Amino acid sequence: MEPQSLDMNDHHHKQSLLMTDDFSATEILLVEDLEAHAQLISRAFETSSHRFSIRIARCLTEARNHLARHQPDLVVADYRLPDGVGTELLPSTESLSSYPIIIMTGQGDEQTAVEAMRAGALDYIVKSEASISEMPRLVARTLREWDNIQQCRKAELALALSEERYALAAKGSKDGLWDWNLSTGTIYCSSRWKSIHGFTDHELDTSADSIYTLVHPDDIEFLKTIINRHLDGSTPHLECEYRIRHKDGSYRWVLIRGVAIRGGDSIPYRMAGSLTDITHRKLAEQQLQHDAFHDSLTDLPNRALFIDRLGVCLERTNRQDDYLFAVLFVDLDRFKMVNDSLGHAIGDQLLKQVASRLVDCLRAGDTVARLGGDEFVVILDGIEHPEKANQIAQRMEKSLENAFNLGGKKLFATASVGIALGSREYRHPEDIIRDADTAMYQAKTRSRGHYEVFNRTMRTDAMERLQMENDMRWALERREFSVFYQPIISLNSGCLEGFEALVRWRHQERGLVLPDAFVPMAEENGLINSIGLFVLEQACQDLHRWQRELLLPNLYVCVNLSAIQLVEKDLINQVVQVLKRTQLNPGALKLEITENLVMENPDIAIQVVLSLKEHGIRFAMDDFGIGYSSLSYLHRFPVDTLKIDRSFIGRMDRDENGLAIVRTIIALARSLKMTVTAEGVENTTQLRLLQDLECNHGQGFYFSEPQNASSTQESLRDKRGLKFQI
Repeated sequence: MEPQSLDMNDHHHKQSLLMTDDFSATEILLVEDLEAHAQLISRAFETSSHRFSIRIARCLTEARNHLARHQPDLVVADYRLPDGVGTELLPSTESLSSYPIIIMTGQGDEQTAVEAMRAGALDYIVKSEASISEMPRLVARTLREWDNIQQCRKAELALALSEERYALAAKGSKDGLWDWNLSTGTIYCSSRWKSIHGFTDHELDTSADSIYTLVHPDDIEFLKTIINRHLDGSTPHLECEYRIRHKDGSYRWVLIRGVAIRGGDSIPYRMAGSLTDITHRKLAEQQLQHDAFHDSLTDLPNRALFIDRLGVCLERTNRQDDYLFAVLFVDLDRFKMVNDSLGHAIGDQLLKQVASRLVDCLRAGDTVARLGGDEFVVILDGIEHPEKANQIAQRMEKSLENAFNLGGKKLFATASVGIALGSREYRHPEDIIRDADTAMYQAKTRSRGHYEVFNRTMRTDAMERLQMENDMRWALERREFSVFYQPIISLNSGCLEGFEALVRWRHQERGLVLPDAFVPMAEENGLINSIGLFVLEQACQDLHRWQRELLLPNLYVCVNLSAIQLVEKDLINQVVQVLKRTQLNPGALKLEITENLVMENPDIAIQVVLSLKEHGIRFAMDDFGIGYSSLSYLHRFPVDTLKIDRSFIGRMDRDENGLAIVRTIIALARSLKMTVTAEGVENTTQLRLLQDLECNHGQGFYFSEPQNASSTQESLRDKRGLKFQI
């Protein structure tokens, strides 16, 4: 097949002109206006061992139209053409989609050909018969050169694109990028890497040794170990979290990731990667870890952390013969009353202040934790002798004596402390906590605000107390509680004025149980409200019956209110409803509150007393003189009666100080227009002294022991209980 011209007006000339059917032949666009030259060049390619496909264009226009639709492997163009010069076919810019071009010139146009190469032609040929015959070899050489040029261009472009992508990544990433030349020890660090550490581009020496100086001393060896493990091939990639010093002197947590680049000998020569600031995540993790083992209110260790540290102490006890530790169980007295009366916000403030004072009482290395509510536990780690635990318990009690300032309110608080000494007998932390708790309860039942050291008998007592508590929960349903009455006598006339209602528990196995044995327990477990309401209703009901049936309308009854009852939100309504149900005149009811109860929460106490006084109910302050000094509050309390504690009456006949106290209380009550009742009158001498001091009323075994309702009613019925010999 002969080569054919690309005559764009002839349909057949628009077809591909191939010298062979092999589509792998090299395609050449020959731009030549002289037919003879075109045929001569075509025949030269026919003799070549390489397969070529020749397409012929007669002018620039035909060539441009062809190039617009199809790109050949090579263009051979005559310099002088009817409508221009061949160099006009040179691509305007270099790109991977351009083509190589050879310019043909006539004799004497060598300078023109050189200029053409400067413009972008890959080679030139001076047209002659000899040079035309060599054209296939020239084309082959040109194509090889072009292929090399294209490969270089691709590599250069790939490198440029890679560098551009890296620059964009370094600029746009929130991570810092780094590249470590292991042979020189220099590290390239991106601007972001430096800014993470607080530095600008030119402020930081980025040698490996200099950067290591920024790493936290505790983390350097760890970081080097992780890096070396990756470099020796032990790990597929580098990943490590560590602390590094910021420009401002603080330490930040960072995460470094990277990978080593190895040579043919598998020896790493370069390592690159990223660095991320993870300070916020680390702080959040640390906070979560802290919260998991600390109390959210006081920030003290919680039960989990305390148990863990206590376990360490027990293990150490088994290893060291001379090691001694102690556990203290600290429980606030009457804390429920604070919550119920002043609210949980004030209660929380109290707990935080108590926690702070307890911490101040301890030594370095000791632990104080909050178990929950108002319960705190302490580990005294490595004490020299058991007495040291007692000394610290005393220090704690002393620190709690000063009033707490809670939102402008001053509040006094005490705590009962139980002490258990560590020994090899304890196998589990819970066991020694249990015994310290047992000792604490023993301290609370004996005298609030004191401490007790655990002994084995306490465990037996605790089991009995637990059984007693279970029995108490059934006692109300079984109607085992009853009310006894002790007469209150006029020391002027000897006539019966009223009664004090006293609760008794007739236990099925223990017999008659007095209040001191179960009331504190009832206050702890919350049953005191039910028991107190039962006593109030029974006393009002009995008194109203005696007033009506025995025609004794002036009798009154005194009923004790516990600290827990006083802060009961529904107390006022409960009392009013009891009076309505029993139809008792409110003036015949006198409620007794203790001095300690009043002083623990004077604002609430005053509010309750005033509200009930509006209903006509009278009040007596019981056990006056043995608690906190209430003189500053006494004038604010609209109480009707002061009851002198039996401890003062019991020694007034043999102790001048006791007599002086009684005299002072009576004078104080008279000046405040209050009556006085002396409790615990047991002999004639005490009676005479009280009469000389013009005490209004007395009660005690001298007149009568407390009696149940039926015995009291019988005594009233036959008039024996209406008049006493004085």
